[in-house]
Amino acid sequence: MATAGGPDIITDGLVFGYDTGYGIANNSTATRFYKGQPSTNNTITAGYTWWGDGSNQSFANKGYVTVTDDSLKYNGYDTRLWTPGSSNNVYLNGSGNISTSDVSTVWTFSCYIKRDDGAPITSLSVYMYYPNSGVALGTIVSMGNGWYRVSRTRTGSSSNIGLAGFTGFPSSHKYYLSGVMLTKTNQTVPYIPVQSSRSSTQSLIDLKKSTNIDLSNVSFDSIGQPVFDGTSDYIAISNASIPITSEVTLEAVINSTSISTQQNIISRNGPYFMRISASKVRFNILAGGAWLFQPGTTTLLSNTWYHFTMTYDGVNFIGYINGVQEFKTAKTGTVTSNGSLWIGYTPVGGEQAGFIGQIPVAKIYNQALTAEEVKQNFNAYKNRFTI
Repeated sequence: MATAGGPDIITDGLVFGYDTGYGIANNSTATRFYKGQPSTNNTITAGYTWWGDGSNQSFANKGYVTVTDDSLKYNGYDTRLWTPGSSNNVYLNGSGNISTSDVSTVWTFSCYIKRDDGAPITSLSVYMYYPNSGVALGTIVSMGNGWYRVSRTRTGSSSNIGLAGFTGFPSSHKYYLSGVMLTKTNQTVPYIPVQSSRSSTQSLIDLKKSTNIDLSNVSFDSIGQPVFDGTSDYIAISNASIPITSEVTLEAVINSTSISTQQNIISRNGPYFMRISASKVRFNILAGGAWLFQPGTTTLLSNTWYHFTMTYDGVNFIGYINGVQEFKTAKTGTVTSNGSLWIGYTPVGGEQAGFIGQIPVAKIYNQALTAEEVKQNFNAYKNRFTI
């Protein structure tokens, strides 16, 4: 995925918005406004101790020291320097380091690891006792500067983890172990400190930091990005105080896996919404006491990124795709609303059309952006989404 940025987005008149950091944020990396999939790291107890079995007949006695030098930690996370014994194992023990009252049908164990000489880590086995013994090769992701994130997901009956760790360390080297996590997720997530959680309203932050965004009804893909399944996935912001006086701009970056299906992108209970209908983008607005339904002219493609913008200034209703004007229609009247806001769904009447795919960027302005401002916002995203 392209990660190159562009110019800054327009912030004047912005009253609500989010950006999930698609192309930047992933299962190991959070961004300023997207902290990562909601989860908890409460299963590993505070003051946990890394253990190892076997004798102490290696180049030094097995055991660990707590690292206090931030330059030796991964991203400042809690870090221990481990010296393997002859068995070359290291693990957390359920007798005191892992809460055995915590149960789940799926567990993911992960840790950032670096060898003392910075040499590559190409293979490492992960041991997870759940609900019985089991060892398998871990998934290894290079994080740069000699650091690797090693992880494993294990599923089964609802049970606790009794022991988790790594086997197969060469006995001639020490290893930095940083940011250990044990979560009830089917993949790794960006780091959460031991005995803390990231809630569904702490994951995605409003660009204005004035409105809670709740991701409890959204799914997540293999890189930890929010996705909509067309049925049960949506973002609901009930009775949000997002003031619209007389003008409005709706903006979104989308990628639908089923573009011919009718789908809602942004909707406000009553006055306006942006949707896909019959493979076209359509903007609806209630102003001056009457509805206007205006479809675009471009036939959209599935699995393709688009940047949509709708502006209304009390006189003209204008739609844009990828920074280029699609239509301009005269429409006189005032639009106002502080009602519930929905992303990816609308619960009203016959408009219940769930989105299928991704909406990583959505914004609302209380003014009509100019054509130049629409183009500036498009340029801010086009490289990242390869539009």
